Amino acid sequence: MRNSLIEALKTVEEEKEPKPYLKFKEKPPFIIKPNTEANIEFDVDLKTPGNKEAKNVDMWFLISPEIEILPDPSYTKNFKQRAEWEIPNANTTIYKFELVRKHTRTSGCIKIKTTTKGKYKIRYKVDCDNHVESTEAEKEIDVLVQD
Repeated sequence: MRNSLIEALKTVEEEKEPKPYLKFKEKPPFIIKPNTEANIEFDVDLKTPGNKEAKNVDMWFLISPEIEILPDPSYTKNFKQRAEWEIPNANTTIYKFELVRKHTRTSGCIKIKTTTKGKYKIRYKVDCDNHVESTEAEKEIDVLVQD
């Protein structure tokens, strides 16, 4: 009986936890032309069930090394990568929001550029205070660079 009660309380607490997620404004794969700047636009919202707001939301992006992340004050410089990550020598950044509220539009944009044609990867995950996605929860999308 005690263990059942403990498990039930854990479930209730997990449902209170904010669970931010990212949705791209355009449907991937993203198609860009070489030698041009492109914007990858996205919205962040919170899953239900979960808390009505999330504080200190971080979106971690790892982008194939052939694609340059152009500087912007909305996101930080690169972060240190681990050897086991799926995109070796990736360009990286963390996009930050202080607060995300459920059912409220919270938008962002990553600016990129490349000179090399091909098919490349972007991996991402979203964390916040009181909620950290596992690295297995990373999502992956494609970027096609073609004329």
